[in-house]
Amino acid sequence: MHLEPAAVERLKLGGDLPILQVTRRRALRKVRDFMGWEEWPKDILRHTCASQWIALKKSYGEVAIEMANSESILRKHYRAEVADPDCKKFWSLTPKQISKEAK
Repeated sequence: MHLEPAAVERLKLGGDLPILQVTRRRALRKVRDFMGWEEWPKDILRHTCASQWIALKKSYGEVAIEMANSESILRKHYRAEVADPDCKKFWSLTPKQISKEAK
């Protein structure tokens, strides 16, 4: 599997993997509350990843291989395209960039 530079930067922060279920649940609840959602949308992380990766790679086939899925399934479920400026911003969200913007 190929990791994008933004993902590598997050992994370099360290921490124990896999994340314990109770810890993950607590963290996701905080994100959900911050976003103002009543419920955590089903498969939102996978769907966000797929949509952003398709926008970056411009290839359903390449992303299908990386996500261990079929190209036809990706085409069926990820038809909404991400605009280039949004894609660029998403993939620039490294921990360093986020902390810089938070200041």
